[in-house]
Amino acid sequence: MKAWIAQGAKFDGPDPNANLNTYAKRDGAEIEAPRPRATAKKPNGTETVSFSRDVAPILMDNCKGCHIGGMRASGNLRLDSFTQLLRGGDSGELFSGSNVNKSLLLRRLKGEGQGRRMPAGRLALSDEQISLISTWIREGAAFDGDSPDTNIETVVSTGWAETATHEELFERRKERSLAKWSKVLPNDSPEMANSDEVVVLGNVPPSRVEAVLNRATNAVKQTKKLMRAPSRDPLVKGGITIFILKSRYDYGEFGKMTENRELPQEWLGHWMADPLDVYAVLSAGEELEEKQAEALVLQVVAGAYVGGFKAVPAWFAEGVARNLVATTYKRGDERVSGWQSAIPIAMQKVDSARSLLDDRLDEEAAGLVGMALTNFMMNNRQRFDRLIKLLREGRSFNDAATFSFAPPETLLKTWLGKK
Repeated sequence: MKAWIAQGAKFDGPDPNANLNTYAKRDGAEIEAPRPRATAKKPNGTETVSFSRDVAPILMDNCKGCHIGGMRASGNLRLDSFTQLLRGGDSGELFSGSNVNKSLLLRRLKGEGQGRRMPAGRLALSDEQISLISTWIREGAAFDGDSPDTNIETVVSTGWAETATHEELFERRKERSLAKWSKVLPNDSPEMANSDEVVVLGNVPPSRVEAVLNRATNAVKQTKKLMRAPSRDPLVKGGITIFILKSRYDYGEFGKMTENRELPQEWLGHWMADPLDVYAVLSAGEELEEKQAEALVLQVVAGAYVGGFKAVPAWFAEGVARNLVATTYKRGDERVSGWQSAIPIAMQKVDSARSLLDDRLDEEAAGLVGMALTNFMMNNRQRFDRLIKLLREGRSFNDAATFSFAPPETLLKTWLGKK
């Protein structure tokens, strides 16, 4: 082992992701080398069963703990992502092509052949559930999520959110927001207020909660106008939750307890967006002038709106949001001049396009660089509007940027003048 490490710890097998025991020797004989890893197939449009909406929820409900989210997966079979499902476990691949009769997954679920019926220690799957999985395999076992490496819980959430109504998703977000609140402030019941598109929770006086709701309602209207979004549709399907916390300490604890990160000291608020959760968090620890308070709410609402599109990087969404603040509240928010002064310093941290694309910058620096780059993009309003329109239609950021400007890496290299 020392010699292998000294020589560079190089891998000489066919698949670095295969289980280690496939490379071991048993009784002096080498096991057959693992086959190349299977790749995910994309749907062809004729499928009647969806992995994200039909199959993945069954796996989540019945395999969690043993094969999903567990510390030690039974049989070295992990199902935390579609990639891992394709890889299989110690007993081999779970299915081969579209041949249902040869599917190890179905045999185990039915309790046929060797080994225990799965899920072990739980009720057997219903005939309807078995039929859904059988049909999915027969139709090619296609993956209809964003990336086969995505956590299966996110795949399930995305699949459900895509088919839910605005009202259904809004109710689910309120429930999840209350769960987050209980995690951070379990002994405090929040003051609440909501409209059709925004719900506000806070440990501040009711009048303050109402004031934030009013600002958020105006920010939604502003964002629709500035981003040329359809005025009659909800800005964000499922709405936006805004948490207003009375102290800087509570704001910092929210970051630690729900997002597992330290929030930058200079931040007065921030946004987050994924298929199930679109929210913003504001610190009420500092008294702000009315215009700056309005600007801050516009920033987080616009950031959550853009960040909620498919595969949009945070630097792009935050950059757009800061530009909207600069355009609307340049004289009312002292942060604007601070951002503009800090951009050259942040740019010094960008040694290549990959610095931004690979999230190697700290969050504040990424936001500042994003502000400068998106300002460049927004100056060509026709192309920028086309990019946003494509995002609204469900195209990924990479596709929308490529069609409207250039591939993101090419765009960044050209703008930066660096490789």
